[in-house]
Formats: sequence, structure tokens, C-alpha cells
Amino acid sequence: MQRERAARSSSPRADPEGRSSPLTVTPQKRGPLAPRWPTGSGFGYLVTFGGFAALVLALSLAGVVHRGAPTVFLLFAGAVGVLVVGAGRAVARREEPWRSSRKFVLLVLLAVVPVLFDPGTVEGFNLPKYTVVAIGSFVLALLWILDWLRHRRFPEWRNGLTWPVLGLLGWTAVTTATSLDPRLSLLGDYRSYDGLYSAVAFTVLFFAIAESFALRDVKNAVSVLYFGAGGLVVLYGLMQLHDRTWSGPDWDWVDWGESLTFAKGSSIWSTFGNPNHLAGFLAMLLPIGLVLLLLHQAWWIRGLIVAMTAALMVELLQTSTRGAWLASIIAVILLVGLLRPRLHRRRRLAVSIMGLAVVAVLAAGQAFGSIGAVDQLASTFDFSGESTAAQRASFWKAAVSMANERPLVGVGPEGYATLSPRYDTRPANGPHNLFMNYLANQGYPGLLLFSTLLLFAGARTITAMKRLRRLEGSNDPSEARAAREARLILAALAAALAAYVVQASFNVQQIGLTFAFWALLGLIVVVTRAPIGAPLPADLIPRHRGTNLRTEAIAVLLSAIALFGFARLVSAPYRADRSYRAALTENAAARSAAARAEPVDRAAGRELVNRSIRNLKRAIALNPWEPTYLALLGQAKARAARGLPPGSPPQLQALAEARKAYEGATKMAPRDATLLHRYATILLEIDRVDSYEAATGSARRSAVAALRRAVRSSPLDKRFLQELKRVVAEPGTQ
Repeated sequence: MQRERAARSSSPRADPEGRSSPLTVTPQKRGPLAPRWPTGSGFGYLVTFGGFAALVLALSLAGVVHRGAPTVFLLFAGAVGVLVVGAGRAVARREEPWRSSRKFVLLVLLAVVPVLFDPGTVEGFNLPKYTVVAIGSFVLALLWILDWLRHRRFPEWRNGLTWPVLGLLGWTAVTTATSLDPRLSLLGDYRSYDGLYSAVAFTVLFFAIAESFALRDVKNAVSVLYFGAGGLVVLYGLMQLHDRTWSGPDWDWVDWGESLTFAKGSSIWSTFGNPNHLAGFLAMLLPIGLVLLLLHQAWWIRGLIVAMTAALMVELLQTSTRGAWLASIIAVILLVGLLRPRLHRRRRLAVSIMGLAVVAVLAAGQAFGSIGAVDQLASTFDFSGESTAAQRASFWKAAVSMANERPLVGVGPEGYATLSPRYDTRPANGPHNLFMNYLANQGYPGLLLFSTLLLFAGARTITAMKRLRRLEGSNDPSEARAAREARLILAALAAALAAYVVQASFNVQQIGLTFAFWALLGLIVVVTRAPIGAPLPADLIPRHRGTNLRTEAIAVLLSAIALFGFARLVSAPYRADRSYRAALTENAAARSAAARAEPVDRAAGRELVNRSIRNLKRAIALNPWEPTYLALLGQAKARAARGLPPGSPPQLQALAEARKAYEGATKMAPRDATLLHRYATILLEIDRVDSYEAATGSARRSAVAALRRAVRSSPLDKRFLQELKRVVAEPGTQ
């Protein structure tokens, strides 16, 4: 207590190392949390961006980069890079090197993760995002270790949500160990990657944000998320929107092929691969943009926010995602409620913002025929017939049934998709509800732990809002101004978090959205735990304990080696998926060549099949835990066998290899009814062409066993039962 009183009474409100108190600054025209643009030397950033722009234009003229939309996107990406560098310099000022490094890594992740996609993979959206999040979390962990070597003390990780977050992670580990499919629960389902590994990465991300950032850094983090990631997401969405609204050359330079047939020609998905995910992210950005509009004073920054908000709302309406619409409405209502006193004092600006929202909605409705959006929004709660609400209710009912069978530990992370055919005639990749997802996969304790985490975060937010509102009446103008602006930032974060929870109540989980949730949660912790006007006591400030240069150099070298090894390991699924994409392309070309039935085409088709098999084997070597790759290898081997003379040794060899591949796939995914059915088809084909197998009946018996497992896994799908009856009825079946 004596230290705190002495610190508060110190005349220059700064700590012994010269750092300002998070909520106390010298009087200035601009508030202490109001973001500056750019931070630092504007001329230096202008020169940096000019050099990058010149390089991009030169590559465009040389034909290395496609002209038009790709060039524009790269130029905007360069501007985002300049923003991240400026924000990194701002948050690193007067900080220890390893702490500054953690802040910079976090800013890069905030700008990059929501934007990442790679059309060169089959899963071009979740997998690249997951890979970068995993590598980024490992980098943060290494920086913690290096910080410990320098100061001989671990960073302060207690943040108010420590035990709820660790409890949820611990229970995820328990349910993974007791999962019906531990392999699946570790990495996650293909195209989802929402297993234990991602849970560990997001927990590290949360603790790094809560520990590394100070209140004065939140403005930069929020700006990077909104202007950096949000700006690029909105820009790419506008390019796709142009292609679906106006005729002429496409602005979306990516040939998505058949991977997005559910959305092509009807909606946009930007960098998220699904209109529902894109709309969910836009709903989270909306309240952040409205608060930044209140904070910024520069007219051109306000103009940029107005343009982004208008484009954001147009894209949000075009996706026709009713869950995200509802999330946006609730987020704005919550934001208005939290900022009511502030908006009352600035009525003109508040009316302008609401007018902007109304104009954007009407313009989008006129452009896309969405004036009937109220009726569409009301249909969110229409549970009759075959409506999407009725489908979701069916998914939720299946989740409850799974949880009731294993109430303590659930079916294991990512287990819902595999088991849903047992409970629903419309199998899904998830229950389309965040809470039902925890209930089915982690049982009632998992649901309770996640709900507790949200309640703790809400309680801390409410307490901090009350405290900041009291501080707005402080006699110190600087402190009062800081409290007002901190309350604005906290209101934006809370509204964005509420938008995530609401949209996730009607949506499946996606790495980009989950990343944004944990990042926002960490930033909320930073704001709610900020000291009020008191500098840190001198003995709480980390000091260099005299580690010699040689020790630190060795530690850095070992960390670099560890990072390289980890990056190679964690990126293996990503690199495998690139080979898988090449195999699929060659497989499709082989089918097309076989359909023409010309001798030259047949020879080219066989070569394509062989190349496809080589790529598949490379994918399997990189990621041997993925049954999808083995299944396609079995399919390719079976197709190659059909082009060989019946009963010949080469054909029998190819069929044996197909059988082995399907056996491996069914061992890794023993409850996949479709995979079991394909395996049975190969076994019956072997029974027809292999005289030895036909005489012993071994392949036919294995086929019957596989079909029976398929029926048990998917009892509501009558196709598998009918196929089983047909095979059993054939002569010679035992």
C-alpha cells in the first residue's frame, strides 16, 4: 500500500523506466487512446509504401503479377504492412526486446490470420489459417522462454480469466483422451481443424495478448484488426460482389473451380470460404468501426471508416446470413446501451452514424433485392417444415442425444460430424451452434466451463464499465479523458464479442472466427484489468538479470532451430493438402481423357493416373493421419485396375493396393459409412476378378462386414441397408 501511495503521489506520472501510466498522459489535444495515423514518421512510412508500390507495379508490368484486381489487392496489402509496422513501433516504444517482439508477432497475426487463403489447397481457408496460428503460438512460447532467460522470471499470466480459460483447455485435453476417435480430436476434422492442437494455440494467443499488451496498446491492436484484416476482407468481398452484380471481366482472379459450388453465382465468401463465416466476421467488425469513428478526429480516417462501414453492410446483406444479421442488430443495440451517456453528449455524430447505417441498408436492399430482409430475419425463428431453422433444431437435437449418451466427456472434440448420421437423416459437419458443439463434443462439463468463461468475461466488462464511468468525473482532465476513451474501446470489444457469440449460435466454427474471438477476449482482459492512474511499482518492472551475451545467443540459435523443426512439422498437413489438390486435378483430367475413349487419350489418362498416385503418396507421407488421402489413393488404384486386362496379375496387384489403402482409411475413420461402403465395393470387385478370393469367399465376407458397420454407423440412411441386403442375397455369400 505504501508503494502504491508513493507511486500515486509522484509528480511525473511515469514509471522508473520512463513509461507512461496506461491511463495517465500529459495534456494534449488528442486523447490518449485515440489512434493516430500513422504512428511515427509519416514520411518514412510513405517512402516505404512507395517502394513497395513501385515493386508491385513493376512485377505487374513484367507479367509476374496479374494486372487489375490482383495488383490492387497487393497494393492494399502493402498499406496494411505499413500500418502493422507503424503499430509495432508504437507498442514497442520503451519496452523490453522480447516483450516488444511478442507484441509485434501478435499484431502480425491480427492482420494476417483472417485474410489468409490458398486456392492451391483443397481446404484453402481453414488450413492456412490454422497453420499460421499454430506457428505463431509456438513463436510466442519461444519468446516467453527467451524472456525468462533474460529476467529469470516468467511473465505475469494472471489476468482475471486465467482459471476459466485453463479449465476449459484442461477439459478439452481430458475429452480428447477419452474421445471415441482420439486421432480426430487431436488435429480436428478435415476442413475444420478444431481439435486439441488449435485449442492449445488459441490459449497461448489469449495469454500472450493479455500479458503483453498494455492499455495504451489496445488502440493499435484494434486498428490493425479493423483496418488491416477487415479492410482486406472487405476489399476482396467487393471484388467478388462486382462479379456477381455486373457483367464483364471478373475481378476475382482466383479460379475456384468446383470447390465452392454452394456459393458460386449466388453469394460472396471473401477470405473465409463460406458466406456465413464472412458475414459473422463482418458482424464483429461493425461495432469496432462505429467506435473508431467516434475516436478518430482526422477527416480522411473518418471517411475511410464510413466507406468501410458502408461496404461492410452491403456485403453483410448480400450474404443473406440471418444469424449474422441478428448478431449485427444485437451488437449495435448493446453498443448504444453501453455508450448511451457518450452518445447523448454527441447527438449530431450519433445521428450521422445512424443515418449512414440506414442509407447503407437501403442502398444494399435496392441493389440486391433485400428490402424484404425483415421477413428473412423473422424466418430465422421459423422451425416449421424444411426451413433452415428446422434443420438447425434437428442438429441441436442430435447434439443433445450424443451428450446424453456420454454426459460427462461427450464424444470428443470434432466428434459430432462423424456420429451425426446415427442421430439425424441430414448429417452435418457440426451442430451449427457454439454451445451445442461444446455439449456434444465435451459433455455437460465442457458446456458449463465455456458458459462460465463467457459469464466471467461479461462480469469483468460490466465492473470495468462502471469503474471507468466513475473515473470520467475525475478532477484530472487527462485521467477523465483516458477513462472515457477506454470505455469506448471496451464497449466496442464487448459488442464485437457478443456478435461472435450470436452468429456462432447459428453457425459452425471456423478458425478465422475463433481466432478473432480469443483475440477480442484477450483485449477485453487488457482493458478491464488496467491500473487507474498509478504507475507500476519499481520492483514489479522486469529488469535484466545479467544473462551474458553468449547464453542469449545460444538460446536464440536453439529457438530458431526449434522453430524451423516445429514449422516443418505443423505445416505438414498444409503441404500435404497442396499435393492432394494436384492429385485431384490430375484425377479429374484422367476421367475426362478416359471418357473420350481414344487410344492416345487412354495413354494420357494412364499417365495422369500415375501422376495422381505419386502426388497422393506424397500427401500421405506428409500427413499419414488423414483418411481422405488414403481413400482417394484407393479410388485411383481401383480406376487404374479397371483399365487393365480382367484377372491379369497387374490388375490384381492394383486392386490389392486399393484394398490396402481403403483398409488403412477405414481404420482411421471406422465410423465413416460412405468410406465403408466404398471399401465394400472394392472388395466385391476383387471377389469378381480374383478366382482365389472367389473360392475362399474372404473378400465377400469382408465386404459384408464393412456394409454392416456402415449400417450401424448410419442407420437412418437406407442406401447402405439396401446394399447389404443385395449382397447377402447373392449366391455364395455366407
